[in-house]
Amino acid sequence: MSKQAKRKNSPQQIVFLIITIFVVLAMAAGAVVSLLDAERTSTGLDAIIARYAGVPTGVTEGGLPYLGSPGAPVLVHEISDFTCDDCATFHDEVLPLLLDEHIKNGDAWLIYAPAASDRAGSEPSTRAAVCALRQGKFWEMHDWLYGWRGLGYTEAELVEAVEALGMNTNAFLACLVGPESELALQNVEKFLDEKRADGTFTDTLTVYVNNEVLSSWRSVIAAVGAALQP
Repeated sequence: MSKQAKRKNSPQQIVFLIITIFVVLAMAAGAVVSLLDAERTSTGLDAIIARYAGVPTGVTEGGLPYLGSPGAPVLVHEISDFTCDDCATFHDEVLPLLLDEHIKNGDAWLIYAPAASDRAGSEPSTRAAVCALRQGKFWEMHDWLYGWRGLGYTEAELVEAVEALGMNTNAFLACLVGPESELALQNVEKFLDEKRADGTFTDTLTVYVNNEVLSSWRSVIAAVGAALQP
């Protein structure tokens, strides 16, 4: 056999190979996304519901959601946006510690101000959260929304979560476009204006412990611990 007789892949074979590789990668990516979607709808929501079971929740006179007992000696304020990076890190890394180490045992309580911004998806997510608040499911919706940060969610996926959390779907959807959510956003904005006026708030994420703004939100666990010292 001569050297010229060695076979070479034709351009058509190369194109077919590339297409095959892309199809396999797309199928693998689809499988991963499906698993994540399942976690956000069923298993994930079950874990979220369990996380807040038995923890006192409510609404302040100013219309902001709180977590923990209002009689606790330490008060934490969080001004947050469902689409900001630091806010998501706080939710994922700091809030679980705050909840398990200080809120559940009555050492601290948390007031959350959901600030809407001009970031993509911020206002719709904020409206979803405050509409869940009207049905006593703010914190569960809060966790669900952070789970979707950066990915976006459809109305069908939101409705599925609303139903899984036991809310009245029609009332929730009416709230999203009605005066109820608008009033809730105005209540948040009033609180933000107060913090802007005293020079302590410029952007999310901002955290206070006993009404003192922290220079770094990462220090909140240490600040709560210090506030508990006699």
